Amino acid sequence: MEHYDRLDADQLMSSVLSHYKAMWKPLIEPLIIRQSSDETASSLVLEGSALLPDHAVQVLTDRVFAAWLTASEDLIRNRIYAESRYSEMVPFGRKLVDRFLDRTLAFNHFIRSEVVRLSLPNIDVGEDVSEEELALRCLEMMGPNT
Repeated sequence: MEHYDRLDADQLMSSVLSHYKAMWKPLIEPLIIRQSSDETASSLVLEGSALLPDHAVQVLTDRVFAAWLTASEDLIRNRIYAESRYSEMVPFGRKLVDRFLDRTLAFNHFIRSEVVRLSLPNIDVGEDVSEEELALRCLEMMGPNT
C-alpha cells in the first residue's frame, strides 16, 4: 500500500518496468530459449505483463510466437473499480486504487505503443470477448501450422 500511496504514476511505471526488466535475463529468457530449442519439448505458454515486447522480440523464431492483449481505458477502469469495490471504499482506499489504475492505464498505453513500434501482434480485448475467443484469435495469428 505504501508503494501506491507515495509514488505518482510515472514513478510507479518506472518501478514496474525496472522490476520486469530485472526478471528477463535470469528467469524468462532462459526458459524461452531452453524450451524453444528442445525439439522434443511440449508447447509452452507464458502469460503475464512482465513479457515486454522489446524483450520478447529478441527471442521470436519459427517456434516462438508472442501476442499482447490490451483493452480500452473504459474497460480497464470499469473492471478495476468493480473488482476493488471502489464505490464502497473510504477516500484513502480510493486513492490507492486510483494510483493503481493510473499505472495500469500507463502500462496499457506503453504496451500498445511498443507492439505498434515493433510490428507485433496485439489483440484488443472487449467487454464481451470470451477466453475461448481470445485463444482462437491467438491461434489464428500464429498461422496454419499450429
